[in-house]
Formats: sequence, structure tokens, C-alpha cells
Amino acid sequence: MKTVIGLIFIFCISLSLSGQDKIILKNKEVLTVKIIEQTERTVKYHMLDYLDSPLIILKTGKIERIEYYNGTIDLVGNQNPRKSRPIGVGLGVTYSFYYYSFNNSFNFPLNIDYFITPQIDLQLNFGWMLDQPYMSFGSKFHYNSNKSEWKFTPFVGLLFGIASSGGFSQIPMGVNYIGKKGLSVSLSYNLLVFANVDSYQYPDSFIELIVGFKIKR
Repeated sequence: MKTVIGLIFIFCISLSLSGQDKIILKNKEVLTVKIIEQTERTVKYHMLDYLDSPLIILKTGKIERIEYYNGTIDLVGNQNPRKSRPIGVGLGVTYSFYYYSFNNSFNFPLNIDYFITPQIDLQLNFGWMLDQPYMSFGSKFHYNSNKSEWKFTPFVGLLFGIASSGGFSQIPMGVNYIGKKGLSVSLSYNLLVFANVDSYQYPDSFIELIVGFKIKR
């Protein structure tokens, strides 16, 4: 009888161990759990260390990956370079076009950006235009999904800027590349609309190339 009970106990333990999942956090801590439910934002699980474990909810932003008992590995969207490397800094070069003249010119802006989601990128620019400093801020929408592994993504955006002579709006349309090591390259065509009605002396559009680096969070 004792042998039968022992075998049943060993069988139950083996079933429990075979069904265990592992959550690896970004701080490298490993949790041995039984996952109950997973959504885009949270993972619900029970701890396997004790039988009466309450249901625990963990935000996916703290997770590096999940290793399921069947061998499946879920990177929880962290394979998307715009999620794993959301912070960026870059230096650009622009070539401006003037509708009423041929006074085309170059500009070398500094770019700082942050992906609050893999689709929405907040951007801050500093540069010079017609020998005067300017600053612009706004957002770009990148076409990709949360778990996308695309290195290239098209984007469109809207930014608002201010210079010594007044304010302007900027509409960028282009494509962005982010490599595994963090290299970031963006090429875009930008339309400009100035608040000043006498804006014929200002560029109405420009081509921009930005090369920079994305930082892991």
C-alpha cells in the first residue's frame, strides 16, 4: 500500500514539474510558475513553491521572456527593436527646398526620441534654419505591431516648431531602420507650414537623413 501511495505521489510531482513555466525578468530573476492567463499588458500566474499561492499579476514590461513547459519561448514583444530599444539620439542632415527661390540650404539638426509604444515615437529636434536656431517637438506613427521583428518601418508624423521669426508645423513621411546593435537610420520627406503669412522666404519642404543610436531601457 505504501508503495502505491509513493508511486502516486511521485507521479503527481512529476506532472507538476512537467507543467511548470519559467518567467525570466529583466533583472535576470527567474520565477518558476504556472501561467494562468497572458494578455498584451499582463501575465497572471500561480507560484509553484507552495500550493495555496494566490493569483499574481505581473506587467509584461518587467519580463524579458517566458519559457513554457512545452519548450516554447515567448519574448513578450521584446524582439521588436522599437520596444527593446525605445530611447534614441541622432544627428541629421537636411536639404531644404524653397518654392519661390533657388536658395536651397543644408541644416544639421540634433534629434532625441522615445518610443512610448512600438508605433508612437515622441521626437524633439534642435537645429538652425536661415541662420537662426529652432526647436520642434511632436510625434511620429510607425506602421508595425507590438511583436513585430521588422527592422524597416514606414512612418508619418506631425511636429510643431518655433524659431526666432515665428512658429511652424512639420509633416514628416519616411522610413526608419533599427538594427540589432541599436543603429538607427531615418530618411524622410518633410512638408513645412509657417504661421507667418510672408513665409515665402522660408523653405516649404526638406529631405532629412538622421543617423543615430537606440538605447536599451
